[in-house]
Amino acid sequence: MTDFAAAAAAYTGQSIAALFFAQPPLVAFVQDAEGVVTISHWDASLGAQPTIAALEAALAAPPTKAALIAYAAAKRWEIETGGIVQAAARIDTSRESQSMIANAHAYVQASGAASVAYKAASGWVTLDAATITAVALAVGAHVQACFALENQIDTQIAAGTITTTAQIDDPTTVALAAWPPNS
Repeated sequence: MTDFAAAAAAYTGQSIAALFFAQPPLVAFVQDAEGVVTISHWDASLGAQPTIAALEAALAAPPTKAALIAYAAAKRWEIETGGIVQAAARIDTSRESQSMIANAHAYVQASGAASVAYKAASGWVTLDAATITAVALAVGAHVQACFALENQIDTQIAAGTITTTAQIDDPTTVALAAWPPNS
């Protein structure tokens, strides 16, 4: 039986999470009583809607370098924005949160403020300058590790060393570092 989620990912070069867990999802399938699968939603940003046969063919074909590069970018974004744990606290690493953390850090550095008020997912907290600095550095290190690994993966895709999405999902199989951990 065809894994239609994997087929859509192979066809678009996007991760399954990027396609099906976006809000709203970029792709959706339905299966009728006879077991026939059809595409019930295909976001226009993905290009022209393929046929089921084209998705199945994409799953069987090796991915192109362009599809692998797109998949690596989607994987990096997923890990980059997936959060980290710093000092036993879950830190949001969405792009918006990255900006807020960087701004709070810049503020304490420039102003000499001893602390900043911050509204965390769990409620209001006051972070001292040392804590906001540690959080900012941890987030920055996480983001940079994600981009550095994607750069290495792209280089190996161009060289023909990485030829599958599985190698991108687990870059240790081609002697690269693992993706940074998420919370």
